[in-house]
Amino acid sequence: MKQKNWGFVPDYARLDILYNYGGFYLDTDVELIKPLDSLRGQGAFCGVEKWGNINLGGCSGAIKAPSDVEKNYWIIEKNIAFIRDDGTFNLETCGVYETKPFIENGMTVDNTVQRINGMTVFASEYFHPYDYMSGETNITDNTYSIHHFNGGWLDGKKKRRKKKNCTGICKKILKRMQV
Repeated sequence: MKQKNWGFVPDYARLDILYNYGGFYLDTDVELIKPLDSLRGQGAFCGVEKWGNINLGGCSGAIKAPSDVEKNYWIIEKNIAFIRDDGTFNLETCGVYETKPFIENGMTVDNTVQRINGMTVFASEYFHPYDYMSGETNITDNTYSIHHFNGGWLDGKKKRRKKKNCTGICKKILKRMQV
């Protein structure tokens, strides 16, 4: 990748690895806070962020070569082009592509634990208790890991702007809403 957008590489790799070999996957900016052993019986699982989109990077897992129904979830991104026909880069985060097949198969975007065609989708408290919009972390007894959302696909300037805009503005909005 001449463009050095390394943050997108795991989006493709994790799906291929989990489908072909099975196991657990966590992005490098994930802090594991309790063992994953109790998740071994899930067959396949992933989690959502607070806002309802699937995020396989916070923690996901599968047995080797899941069923044909589950296969749809693991191969979706192989058909997504990083460089568009017009030469521009597709910088859409993987959550957009990862969420779509779940919604098409009946997932309700309500941050609850759901079983969709043999795959468990865990609520945000399990793998994504950190809310990158507000900067707050809400750990519960169900929390296995904390995805810190490093933003490896962003350059330094974009990371600073994102942090300033999202965290600062969102905190102000949330505070006003709680009054």
